[in-house]
Amino acid sequence: LTQARSLQVGTGGLNHLGLIVESDHEVANIVERVPRNGGTVQKQGKREGMGMSEAFAYVRDPDGYAIELSTQSLLYAQMAELDTEIVDKE
Repeated sequence: LTQARSLQVGTGGLNHLGLIVESDHEVANIVERVPRNGGTVQKQGKREGMGMSEAFAYVRDPDGYAIELSTQSLLYAQMAELDTEIVDKE
């Protein structure tokens, strides 16, 4: 469980929901539909690291809940690197 420091914890104790999607293209498609369905786009862009980049977005649903959209490819790459380091040390 993680919190996005840039988002406040809501009245229900929830900081945000995170949805992992298949591709950067899917992030863009969802972001395009958010306003048409009563939500708002709070922030979107690219994260870069480890020679990779991924699209991300923070949106709010009509009830005001924050939702993070991304492929989480950077997180998975970091986890794979950590696993490799642990195996190498054993």
